[in-house]
Amino acid sequence: MVKLLVADDEQKICRLLESFFAERGFNVLLAHDGKGALSCIRSERPHLVFLDLHMPGLNGLDVLKEARAVDETMKIIVITAIEDEEIIRKAKSLGAADYVIKPFSLEYLRDEVLTKVSTSLYEDLRASNEELKRSLEEMRGVTRGVVSAFSLVVSKIDPHYTHRLRRCAGSPAGSSRRSRWSSPRSTRTIPTSTFRGAWSTPPRS
Repeated sequence: MVKLLVADDEQKICRLLESFFAERGFNVLLAHDGKGALSCIRSERPHLVFLDLHMPGLNGLDVLKEARAVDETMKIIVITAIEDEEIIRKAKSLGAADYVIKPFSLEYLRDEVLTKVSTSLYEDLRASNEELKRSLEEMRGVTRGVVSAFSLVVSKIDPHYTHRLRRCAGSPAGSSRRSRWSSPRSTRTIPTSTFRGAWSTPPRS
């Protein structure tokens, strides 16, 4: 289950986001000031954070900076009441994935916010998938290197090993040797008279 933190000092905003995302299967956590938000980030490690930029104590930008230091893969969407381009640019430079404007309507949550959440989480999955592919390729490369090294060592110890192994696997050598000795020609009876003269006692003078 995706763990989502809503950090905002307005209770109404927190309840609205909690209800909206809980109905869609998210595990929603709440914080109402900067210190509480940072404590929750450190202990719970949420996948996604909705972070208000103006809260008592630590402001949103300070929390954002600290949160990215805790976990740089964490997706953070900042909440602001005013679409201030300078503040939004600064938030993104500190690592914010996106921003949303409050107050929220259900239509805005469904059409805009949910899309931004899905996009942020999809980027995480895609990055994880790419990292897994790279790891698999590295493992294949290491395996090929080990096999090559093993073959090289064996060939140094016994130059005929690879040749014998190939002959045994392909066939033939052992079976042809057996067939030669087991052929009718090799098992024919040799007359005993051939050896009689050689083994008989020489005549006495």
